[in-house]
Amino acid sequence: MEKTEPTHDPKKGKGSERALAAPGSEWRSSWVILPAIPMVISNEKNHLVPGTDVSLHFEEPPRTTILTISEHISDKLSFSSSQIPYIINVRSSGKLLIHATKGRHSASTYYIVDAHTGIATPLPPSLEQPIWSRWSVGFIEDPRHCGHHLVVQLHPMSTNQHKSLV
Repeated sequence: MEKTEPTHDPKKGKGSERALAAPGSEWRSSWVILPAIPMVISNEKNHLVPGTDVSLHFEEPPRTTILTISEHISDKLSFSSSQIPYIINVRSSGKLLIHATKGRHSASTYYIVDAHTGIATPLPPSLEQPIWSRWSVGFIEDPRHCGHHLVVQLHPMSTNQHKSLV
C-alpha cells in the first residue's frame, strides 16, 4: 500500500504529521519510534475514525509516532503508575498488546490492537491463570499456525532449582 498524505493540523502546522486515515490504509517506514504510553482522548469524534478504538499518527524518525486510544479503553492518565495505559509488545504485522485499567479499583485489561483497522479487542480474563504482571506477558509465534501469534505469560518455576537455570 502507499503512504497517506500529510494531514493539516492547525495546532501543529502544515503537513507535520501523517495519519492512519482510515481502516485498511497504511504508512510504512523502515522503523518508527513509538512511546510506551499512548495518548488517551475523550473527544473521539475529532481524533478517531468512526467505529475504531485507536489511531496511529506516524512521524518520520527522529520524531515519535503517537498511539491515541479512546477513553472507553482506559482512563486519562493519573498519578498512579499502575493505572497508566502501557504498550507491552508490538509486532511488525501491526498488532500491539496493551495493558489498561478503567476506573480507580478495576482489574487490568489486556487488549490486542490491530493498527491497520484501529480495533482494540480485550483478552478474556482467565480464572485459572490470571495475568499477574504486565512485564511477564507478550506475543510469540504460534508453532501450529505459521504467521499467527499467541499471547503468553512467563511463570516462574515452583522449585528452588531456578539458580541453576539462570
